[in-house]
Amino acid sequence: PAQTTAPAAVPAAAPADQIAAPASEPVVNAAVAVTPAPVAPAEPVRRYRELNDADREKMNRLEQAANKDRARAAELEKEVRRLKGRADTHARILAVTKSEADLGKDKYKALEKRLNRTLLERDLLRRAIKDLEKKTGMLADRTELTPDEVAASDQRSDEQARARAEAEARAAAAATPTEAPAATEPTAPTEGEAKPSEAPASNA
Repeated sequence: PAQTTAPAAVPAAAPADQIAAPASEPVVNAAVAVTPAPVAPAEPVRRYRELNDADREKMNRLEQAANKDRARAAELEKEVRRLKGRADTHARILAVTKSEADLGKDKYKALEKRLNRTLLERDLLRRAIKDLEKKTGMLADRTELTPDEVAASDQRSDEQARARAEAEARAAAAATPTEAPAATEPTAPTEGEAKPSEAPASNA
């Protein structure tokens, strides 16, 4: 009699949400250990000890040294201001002197031009006089100075220049006492105020 084979049982389909691992790969169950966050240690309480005599003496010395340094710094700052004022005064004097020198140069140039024009006019006058002498047959008087007249003219010019220089020196001496305290002692207004008040009395 013929043998009949029963059909092989079909395994049930696995659910869609479950994925089976391949049979050839082992399944490893890993456990992760969670370490707690470290707790910050509490700050130690500061304890202040009382100062002894040596510490107090040291603090006093340091405080005195600091006071001396501050006083010295104030003196140096005052000295810097005084020197700065003096430098500014010298700068102004230099500027005035430079302007006076430039003015002197301009005056010299103007005098030189004037002298050149005078010499040209003198030559023209001499030529005109000679021409008139030829035309009229009359001789003109002299047009040049004698040595005595030249010396007298130079002496008058020197005396005028000397008198002008003395007047300028007196004016500068009268203006110096009133301007010197403000320029040299800008940080001491009491002395600067006292000296100008004494200046008129001395001039009188």
